[in-house]
Amino acid sequence: MNIQLIDFSIIIFFASASIVETETYKFGNEYQFEQTILFYDGSKSHIGYQIKGELKLELLNKDLYLIQLENPKLLFYSKKCPKNYGFVPHKSNIDSYNNDPFIVELSEGKVTKIFIVEEDDKGIINLKKAISNLFQFQTSNYHGVESDLSGTCTVSYKVTNSDHIVKIKDNCILSNSTAFKTSIWGGKLISKRKGDIFLENGKIISIISWEEHVLTPHLSELIISNISSKVEMKLSGSEILKEKYPSEDMKSIVAKVEANKGKVFEIYDLGPQRIEDSCLNCPRFAKVISENAEYLEDKYLGSSKSASVYIEAVKAARRSSLHDIYNVINAKRNKKILPQLMDILGAAQTINTHQAAFKVLKINTEKYDLNLCERYFWALSMAPTIQPYILAELQELVKTKHQNNKLWQTIILTMATAVNKYATHQEHSDEVVTQMVDLLKNKVKKCKGNEQCQELYIKALSSIHNEKSISVLLEIIDTAPKKSIARAMKGISKINPQLWNKDIVSVAEEVLQSSQTYDSSARIFAMDILLRSRPSLGLLSRIVSVLKQEDKSRELKEYLLQRLVELSESNNTFKKLWKQIYIENGYNNYDALGQGGLSTAFARPFMPNGTLSTSQEIVGGILKQGTVNINLLHNEKIVNPFTLGIFAAGLASFVSTDEESSEDEEISTAGLELTVLGVDLRPFIFFNGTGELMGHVWSGTASSLTPVYQALLFLEDDTFSIFLGIGEELVVRLESAASVDLSGEIEISLWNRNAHSLVKNRAGIFLRNSISINAPYIEANMNADLSVEPELNLSADLDFSNGATLCLQLHQPKTSINGRSEKWESIIGTNKMARRTRNMLLPVYGKTYALNFKNNYMCNKIFSS
Repeated sequence: MNIQLIDFSIIIFFASASIVETETYKFGNEYQFEQTILFYDGSKSHIGYQIKGELKLELLNKDLYLIQLENPKLLFYSKKCPKNYGFVPHKSNIDSYNNDPFIVELSEGKVTKIFIVEEDDKGIINLKKAISNLFQFQTSNYHGVESDLSGTCTVSYKVTNSDHIVKIKDNCILSNSTAFKTSIWGGKLISKRKGDIFLENGKIISIISWEEHVLTPHLSELIISNISSKVEMKLSGSEILKEKYPSEDMKSIVAKVEANKGKVFEIYDLGPQRIEDSCLNCPRFAKVISENAEYLEDKYLGSSKSASVYIEAVKAARRSSLHDIYNVINAKRNKKILPQLMDILGAAQTINTHQAAFKVLKINTEKYDLNLCERYFWALSMAPTIQPYILAELQELVKTKHQNNKLWQTIILTMATAVNKYATHQEHSDEVVTQMVDLLKNKVKKCKGNEQCQELYIKALSSIHNEKSISVLLEIIDTAPKKSIARAMKGISKINPQLWNKDIVSVAEEVLQSSQTYDSSARIFAMDILLRSRPSLGLLSRIVSVLKQEDKSRELKEYLLQRLVELSESNNTFKKLWKQIYIENGYNNYDALGQGGLSTAFARPFMPNGTLSTSQEIVGGILKQGTVNINLLHNEKIVNPFTLGIFAAGLASFVSTDEESSEDEEISTAGLELTVLGVDLRPFIFFNGTGELMGHVWSGTASSLTPVYQALLFLEDDTFSIFLGIGEELVVRLESAASVDLSGEIEISLWNRNAHSLVKNRAGIFLRNSISINAPYIEANMNADLSVEPELNLSADLDFSNGATLCLQLHQPKTSINGRSEKWESIIGTNKMARRTRNMLLPVYGKTYALNFKNNYMCNKIFSS
């Protein structure tokens, strides 16, 4: 009996709770309407605007409201008014808009239809949607999904007390719109959306919808873009609405209103209404180039100014016709900036830009220009995506080998990169990948063991991050000559480790541990693969055992020691494994830790989320191959935007040394290998053969800084939309570019038996986060710009007068990060404008990176005099 009473009381309790939660609240007959938009840049200054008016409501039946927006007025920013955010009334197109009443249909607290007359302008339609948006709310605790002006969102309602309901919106997704993407060159977007419904004795007193969007670049928080908007209706009338047509359905009521008003309604949903931006005032390509041609000249490469001009030029090129583009690039006055124009067209990637470029390049004729052709293909390679029609053109080009070997190398590498990007962004791309991998595999076979011939196609295979290309590279390791095995191991080391399998680990361990004669670099790359494969305790123990193997070179052991220290500094799990092996297997002695080699590997921080890492393999006292990597941490992943590789061979005869050298006699050669934004470029050869080397020595052709690689590059190009509760579309553009100038010099004195080389890398980086509202009655914009011009210099001094003494120096000169925000707005159809600017500066001090103790000793020895 007691149990039944308890059960009955529980039922009564929940029933009463249900009744309270589903209580129907009443609207009043008149409300003050106000919407506000504010643009901030992290300071107190702002721009923005307001719209104010009065709302007159009629309740047609329980689900239909007739709403009249009366006296809508635009309020614009003025310095003279300290109150109300500085907003004062101003004439605008809103004053002349057709503005008839509209009908909102509700069902279970959701707006299902909006009836708006046909004559209404687009600007007033969005305003009426913003008003309708306020009517969508639940009167009980609820969590679910709703669609409104912001898109499809996760919503939650909480009834805090009898007079207050809180609405929170998250994870809003717009259909048929590009979602916000995040990359290291882009930004971080934090959005908040909240609503408040206030009540009194069952009457709705006010409804407020508020949102804020904060955009910050990943590279620096020096500049911030903050956009907030608020829409509010506040009770001003005293009457409570009563149903006018309680027994009639929606169709008959709408028909009555149409007949009474003499108007015809169109039906809208609550979804956002996009107003297309015709870009009537956007400058043409010819104008952008003519006004900024100076900043596209070679002397400005490496500056942030040329990078900013490049962004505007790419956007203009995408809007232009084939005729206009061709006239610009074919003009004699633009001849000296033609390489930079190829960078622009390659990044734009429209049919018109591609056809115009090929029309000028004349690739398959005798009139081709190697520099221009390579600049265009490099630009295609480094664009974020590849268009299908350009991929098809490249597929035709690779069918026949080009007469110029350098250009052929660039075409093959561009094709491989294009296939990789196409496969990344397109479904059902297996056929394209298979065709390219098979082509490269056949090219390797046709080389018939010629290592120089195979090098190109092995490099191209490593640009395709796919199981098919890995399989071919493993075949090459099993059958190819020594140099090709080293290149294949290097190729695998550059492929995403997530694609590595047990076969790769097994082959890498075989190359490292085998007594078979391998090129020393093959063992270095094999070791790197094993160390990056998240080795188990057993595998790491076998790797570390190299330190005690007498048949392994001292430089290999020294490199291993350096890598173990480097990885232990950045990975606690690895550090614990290495420490356990170090203690349990007796490596705490001079024999294991005092290898005395010159090879090195280390990483040094240069910014909060960035490190410089370098590795140098020394053979016979001479740098054989080495890299300098710029690494950026983003979303717990390492992004490697730039790698500078140096290689040399066959120089032992120039150095008097007792150092061990197990390398066979080779042709004298040296050069650079660059990887830019993940794209491998063909090698830049300084000399090939003793004859060319001696020619440089006697003529001094490379004794002054000589450009090696120059380019304008797109780093980020993303546009997306946020639809605000005020009914307008906020367009957000994230754009960033780099202007790169890599130069080098080398001096060799056979008389003094010493040499000096310098690789100087300058980059001007420009980031722009722009936001804009282009309503039919007002235009509001904010640009947040970030510019920096970092420089990184790698110098090498070699003294071979008495043995070999090599000093490496890595230097970063001082620079500064410059921020600038600019906010401006104007009323359409008037001369009224407001503008605010703010400049910021953050110094970045120069530094010379300490490499290791052995290198410091060598440098002191060389420069002691």
